[in-house]
Amino acid sequence: MSQVLLDSSILIPALRAGGGKVEKQQVTALLASGRAALTESILFELWRGAKPGLEQDGVRQLARDLPVLQTTPAVWEKCFDLARRCRSKGFLIPMGDLLVAACAWEYRVVVEQGDTHFEQIQSVLTEAKILFP
Repeated sequence: MSQVLLDSSILIPALRAGGGKVEKQQVTALLASGRAALTESILFELWRGAKPGLEQDGVRQLARDLPVLQTTPAVWEKCFDLARRCRSKGFLIPMGDLLVAACAWEYRVVVEQGDTHFEQIQSVLTEAKILFP
């Protein structure tokens, strides 16, 4: 049973009151499966944007309950490689998305996400499938 990284692009709507129904269903299913994981950069993004109260409580619970894949030197090397590959194709991908993709590549997991940047990253990454669990 492979882990699945929950990107902030689905976690933020899932954690927000009145957020996306589809995202809430995706996150709920992955949490129930025991396959969900985070990265340090995803946690940072969640903490940076979480409103006091229920949103911060939700982030706190995720941080406590889910494994966090570490951003090792090997992950950074993959991140640099992805940045170069994407730039050569004209894609300017945010650093956070590159880090998440690099973690997925290093740990051989997929990313549950709702961000077109990951499709651009996947298009330059022939060695691993990081999208669509």
